[in-house]
Amino acid sequence: MRRAGGALVDRIASWDGEAWAPFGGGVDDWVWAIAAAPQPAGAATGAPDNVFVGGWFLAARNKTEQLLDTRHIARWDTQTEQWAALGGGTDGTVYTIDFGSDVVYAGGDFQTAFNTDFSKVAANNIAAWDGNKWNALGGGFNGVVYDIAYNKADDSLYAVGWFTKAYNYVEGDGQSLQGEVATTAIEVNRAARWASGKWEPLDGGLNNRAYSVLLDGDDVYVAGDFSMAGDVVTYRTVKWAGGQWERFGPEWNNRVYALEKSPAGIFVGGMFSSGGKTSRSAYFSFFDGSGWPDTGINLNNWVHTVKVVGGDFYVGGWFDVATNPDGSVVRAERIAKWDGTTWSSLGKGVGGTIIPSVYSIEEIDGQIYAGGNFLAAGTESSRYVARWDGEQWHALAVGVNDRVYKLAAQGQYLYLGGMFTRAGGLGSYFYGK
Repeated sequence: MRRAGGALVDRIASWDGEAWAPFGGGVDDWVWAIAAAPQPAGAATGAPDNVFVGGWFLAARNKTEQLLDTRHIARWDTQTEQWAALGGGTDGTVYTIDFGSDVVYAGGDFQTAFNTDFSKVAANNIAAWDGNKWNALGGGFNGVVYDIAYNKADDSLYAVGWFTKAYNYVEGDGQSLQGEVATTAIEVNRAARWASGKWEPLDGGLNNRAYSVLLDGDDVYVAGDFSMAGDVVTYRTVKWAGGQWERFGPEWNNRVYALEKSPAGIFVGGMFSSGGKTSRSAYFSFFDGSGWPDTGINLNNWVHTVKVVGGDFYVGGWFDVATNPDGSVVRAERIAKWDGTTWSSLGKGVGGTIIPSVYSIEEIDGQIYAGGNFLAAGTESSRYVARWDGEQWHALAVGVNDRVYKLAAQGQYLYLGGMFTRAGGLGSYFYGK
């Protein structure tokens, strides 16, 4: 999107509950990742000091029209309202961002990260920014990183994606002929853990790509398109606990993209239409701590996102029908709520485009925000983003002017990333507030 309402925003914007705000002049191409930096203990509730964005873009523009060479990752300072580069960025797309104890981790499809002094870091799809320079995590991976998750308890980082090898430093080897630290390859197969300065395999890894990783205490959950984890037969979802893989889930017959946790359990969503002989659930299901209830909580098409709010679960995707355990059918256009026993619609849902979809859901003060590919929400004209108050849909001013792929909430602020270039009349290229 290039517009939100009447604001020129270029792919990123924010909404404070009343009005759109641009992030300077935005960025010049798609945004795939938005992450609000954790606030220090005791900090006042409100906008975070820093918001990090990653994607396909090469530059960010400040209000002064100063164009910064940011290359796929940038930081927005909410206090000064200025973009800042993270060194010279990376030479390829950033898909995922997370925060360590004193660094920002970035994963994606890139080989090199660039420092301010033009020095190159051979990062290979994953790197850490310490506030001054990029640091390689060993020699990275030989393929794309789709998701990462930092474990504060032991200062470790989990990475999943479409790679087979990780590279660790060779101790005592010094410098290679190219001036880079020599590395040695280890087989990890699409899932690995970074701890104490080296990559560790997770017992043979996975036999196909992984899209999502979720931490729940000491347990690690992974979702994707695999059927084996080490020697364990498992279908698209798996659990890593106690240093070994455990089967997790029925025989899902297609990809799982979404993972979400709540006090009630772990929820999954994706492209699967069946769980084999042990589950009638389609496209959405949950683990209640002891098993996967065969409730038949079916949807009729793909799920892109799951958001837990209190005891309710909001699901977004391509579907338009939800089926309850008793067989009753609920018309739910691209977004629905599961309360643990029953599906319900959010009014008339969203629509207005050839293939409407909800890609991301967030919550602020009990209000549900949906972003995606739609031009109407309920009876409201609501372009690509809308708010549900529990009874009806509301437009956010006049919305944005193209698809929203990612929402992130911090305090009272809602951050959007996607293809848009305008938000509410303000310029906000691909990113907004």
